[in-house]
Amino acid sequence: MKFIIDTDPGTDDAVAILIALAHFTDEELLAITTVGGNVGVDVGTRNALRILEHAKRNSIPVYKGESEPLNRDLLTAEWVHGTDGLNGVGFPEPSKSEESIGAVDYITEFGKTPLTDLDQLIKDGIPTLTTCAGTILLAKEVIGGEVTIPNIDIEVTRNAYGRQTESFEGSVKFFENEDIYCFIRAPKISKILSDTVNVIAQHNDEIVGVAQKNVVSLTFHPELNNDEYYLNWLNDFIKEGKNVRSF
Repeated sequence: MKFIIDTDPGTDDAVAILIALAHFTDEELLAITTVGGNVGVDVGTRNALRILEHAKRNSIPVYKGESEPLNRDLLTAEWVHGTDGLNGVGFPEPSKSEESIGAVDYITEFGKTPLTDLDQLIKDGIPTLTTCAGTILLAKEVIGGEVTIPNIDIEVTRNAYGRQTESFEGSVKFFENEDIYCFIRAPKISKILSDTVNVIAQHNDEIVGVAQKNVVSLTFHPELNNDEYYLNWLNDFIKEGKNVRSF
């Protein structure tokens, strides 16, 4: 499998990148592209380079992307991630810069639209985990947004818990385990559209996690906790395939 990571690092994405680096080679993780989001794109690009430097993987190229959303003003979250985007964690300074071409040009040159490839991989049965905005990406119906690559039979409502400033931590029962997880500008799973979709996580009486065949979709961020139960489940799901099509 070959893939790119499109990101706005931020502490949450920093953890996700480090996990990816621990499990995939440079031949699989082809590049990191950045965009303005949790922090400005310049800060996020520097953070991507710092993370790669820390992991001694700076041969992976970084491409700087767009600084502003297409249809609204940028709303960053330094109050969550710190002014440097990494809450002062001492990642080293990068020894190299981002690539000379931008992320959009790189993705265009990459070949077919990455979402086309991703859609086919999911339909072919690759174990697929989505969190937060990724769940919107794969939902069959989207309130307040557009359907992108529908691969799980749910309806979601974008920003249902509020904007960035309404982000919160809450108790989630994930399978048989209960822990505190982060909801950051989270969507809500407002409707289940097929009896082959199973509920696997709940916050109070609300559905916050579902599974259908090889796809698991969550509205919260389990990667920010990385508790042992979640990590063991993730290993089984991705590496060993124990949970694929077993729900």
